[in-house]
Amino acid sequence: KSQLNANKSQSKPETNKISILNLKPSPPKPLGKNEMFIYLSEEYKYILDNMLQIFIINDEFIKRIKEYDLNCDFNENNLTYQDVYDYARKIIESINKDYLLLYDNLMETGQLDFSYNSGYSDSHFSYRKGGEIKLININREFNYNDVVTLIHEFFHYTNSYNGINEKNDILTEFISIYFETYAINYLLKEGVPKEELGYYDRIISIIRRAKNLYYAETPLLAYNKFGDLSDDSIDLLKQFYTSNLNKEQFHKECKYLLDNLRRIKKEYIEDCFSYEIDEFELQEEYAKEIENHFKYLFGTLWAFYAIENCDIEDILYVNDHMYDDNLKIEDCFKKLKISERSNETYNKSFESMIKYIEKNNTKRK
Repeated sequence: KSQLNANKSQSKPETNKISILNLKPSPPKPLGKNEMFIYLSEEYKYILDNMLQIFIINDEFIKRIKEYDLNCDFNENNLTYQDVYDYARKIIESINKDYLLLYDNLMETGQLDFSYNSGYSDSHFSYRKGGEIKLININREFNYNDVVTLIHEFFHYTNSYNGINEKNDILTEFISIYFETYAINYLLKEGVPKEELGYYDRIISIIRRAKNLYYAETPLLAYNKFGDLSDDSIDLLKQFYTSNLNKEQFHKECKYLLDNLRRIKKEYIEDCFSYEIDEFELQEEYAKEIENHFKYLFGTLWAFYAIENCDIEDILYVNDHMYDDNLKIEDCFKKLKISERSNETYNKSFESMIKYIEKNNTKRK
């Protein structure tokens, strides 16, 4: 791995800034008032146990993807609500006819909501709204991206309607992103132009998430290792990881993390609650953001790996057995034939993603 460029700027990240120098066999335990990592260790241990690898792969993703210009015209059309529903139904039927009963039930029970002006900022799957159970809300963009979004949210519905456990918390975005990509390829074969599909939306969205992770990586590693941050943290960290960040650059990254905490605090007061958030709640909310960045980024990377290397029947099997207590998260990855800790897996993920980008004549910068 290459080391950090000493002149790294906030606007244009240089990559591969962290590499392994001396990684102890077991992950470090949270120390002191380390609320963020207490939350992760209790609620999302997978991230904490794999933090260094997550950051290294995140850096490599930024390095690989920055060569491409993903700007694309995005056109509206006159698809009706029924058109969206019917297109999605055809795609689901091509995946597995057994899902049609569940899909049709969404419409019959009113659990599928096309209210694009409902006040929600994004389409989503939820469990309850106004006393109703299970709901898919699609904020319409009035093009075929509505179909793709409905497929994505429908697969959340299929594997999360009984609640969240370790398996679907880690894998649900992978499954939904895999099938949204399946839907895009299906519609392209039907002659739908990519300008009406939001063809690069997923990749563009995880670029934003990857950059958010990138600027927080070194402070988070130091915070996890030592339980607090100080002027000496970067020098102490270099006893474990190779990095040529100096103190001034480290302070800039700490400020980035602090600015995110301040943003969350402001949003929490203005948008969510009338009382001020305490330190534990604040860091817990930021940990949830890190968790979401991970789930979407790695869900996308696993999905692109699966497109080229996995059987759809195995993906459907895992999707349908999320609540099987005898199927552990390790068994899911084994069933999927995804070695999630192997560099080779991510090399193949990147190759599949680049193939997806280049097959539509996307130009390098």
